[in-house]
Amino acid sequence: MGQPFQPPGIRLGIARGITYGLFGRPGPLVAPMRELGAGLVRVYVYWSQVEPEPGRLDWTVVDALLDQLDGDEEVWVTVCSSSRWATQQSTDFLPPSPATDNDDYHRFVHALVTCCEGCAPRRPPPARGLGDTGLRRSRAARPARTPAAGRPERLARRGGVAFAFMPCLPLLLALISPRLALVAVWLLSNVLSRAFDSLWLPFLGFFLLPWTTLAYAITWDLGTHEVKGFEWFVVVLAFLADLGAYGGTARGRN
Repeated sequence: MGQPFQPPGIRLGIARGITYGLFGRPGPLVAPMRELGAGLVRVYVYWSQVEPEPGRLDWTVVDALLDQLDGDEEVWVTVCSSSRWATQQSTDFLPPSPATDNDDYHRFVHALVTCCEGCAPRRPPPARGLGDTGLRRSRAARPARTPAAGRPERLARRGGVAFAFMPCLPLLLALISPRLALVAVWLLSNVLSRAFDSLWLPFLGFFLLPWTTLAYAITWDLGTHEVKGFEWFVVVLAFLADLGAYGGTARGRN
């Protein structure tokens, strides 16, 4: 028998399915694909696999895949917005759910793409969804793990411009005035709306308890997106500073 007919432009590929490394350790994938004569593999990577907790990146599944590649294959990675902590519907599987904060999703995708540095874009299949990425990896190019070494950068978007949220700036401005620091946080990030779930509480805090509002927002952002333990001690100290400011104002009037 002759070679099977293969229309031009169509490549044989294998879809691993939707649970690679999700319910167990990621196993061999690329070698069995090559044995079947396929040169294209599709895998699913879930947000919950790479960032199971805010700021903690786990590259187990990604490394297991990349370490099997030698650069002769095409890899179609479908990135699924599924997370226990960062999506509107809490899930680590399907169906995916929109992110509660686009900045968090941006950080996650940025960290994932940076981990896969050295990959060259290939011709992706048509009609892919948002967040899907077709990648080809060469073993010679090892990933740069800057985001994995520490917490990924925090980006806030306003008017199409991205700013890196740096807590040092509001802390320095707080030496002048806590209200000035709150204005900087509001202009350069969306931390206030995320930490308080609305703008009404930080708006009232701006006038009534500026130190408390600022301390709560910063400790919420630097921690695990909740204030707990020692962080409450910082917030209480800020509340006492607000009370002291009121007491000083009253004594000045007398």
